[in-house]
Amino acid sequence: MVKPTLLDVKNLAIEYTMRGGVIHAIDGVSFEVKAGECFGLVGESGCGKSTAAKAILGLWASNAAVTAGEIIFNGRDLLRIGRGDLSRVRWKEIALIPQNAMNALDPVYTIFDQIYEAMRIHKNVRKPEARERIAELFGLVGLKEDILTHFPHQLSGGMKQRVCIAMALALEPQLVIADEPTTALDVLIQDQILQLVKGLQIRLQVAVLYISHDISIISHMCTRIAVMYAGRIVELGDLRGVLKTPYHPYTMGLLNATPNIGQVRELISIPGVPPDLRVVPKGCRFAPRCPFVKDRCRLEDPDLYAVDGDRRARCFFTSEALTFRELAQQEQTWK
Repeated sequence: MVKPTLLDVKNLAIEYTMRGGVIHAIDGVSFEVKAGECFGLVGESGCGKSTAAKAILGLWASNAAVTAGEIIFNGRDLLRIGRGDLSRVRWKEIALIPQNAMNALDPVYTIFDQIYEAMRIHKNVRKPEARERIAELFGLVGLKEDILTHFPHQLSGGMKQRVCIAMALALEPQLVIADEPTTALDVLIQDQILQLVKGLQIRLQVAVLYISHDISIISHMCTRIAVMYAGRIVELGDLRGVLKTPYHPYTMGLLNATPNIGQVRELISIPGVPPDLRVVPKGCRFAPRCPFVKDRCRLEDPDLYAVDGDRRARCFFTSEALTFRELAQQEQTWK
């Protein structure tokens, strides 16, 4: 059965006004998240992943402006509803697992008071009822009820992250945005949190938009992904297809730079750095770093072309992808 579309981001463009100029952080980004699925956004730091997430929740900075696009959630454009209506959507319909749980919790409130406040704002619930609900959530995320009286500084990093997950699920949202939720955790705790989020997503049938710079984490969590580079999506499709047969050279480079426990090989880094988005580059934005660049790439801006079923890639030369994949596995190609 085909799942209905829950979130539909269409041609989104966002700019930041800075002292040194205007940064075109997101330019023409489009993707869909189906009900009950885990969709991944992956790319280097600064590519626009978190900006997209904040736009969905209406949490952009004061110097940010949406210059184009739509964010359709359950038939409503979140960019065009009132601030009050958007506030009611947050937590109740769309919740956030923040990037750094160490700083996400208020140090002067107990754990219970913080979760109860989020519940009370959106739902007329009394403390005994809230405590019962929170205890149920703590059972799901592997926490003991007695820490409800604790303050954040009394908890470990992994416990704080589990509290944030419980808080995100408190009002039974349809969509949870997980913005690099394991960044500050060690590898063992990171794995526990990933297993927890994946298990809850399947068990509760909640949709998850998972954001990460680590393609290995995305491959563990998601069924469909979008690869972002310099404010744009450069490849889009089902996870298995993108990982096995990438069409964009940037995706090939990301896979080369990702450790694989089942394959002993040297990791190959992508040379250079992403472009300065204060000045929109002419042509393909990956051209200065691409080992397969041609004259057309420097002069023309490629569209996101259909390449195989629902697969999309922002490259003029997808017909040569097989050759590119073979060459991309050689370190000399990137030098």
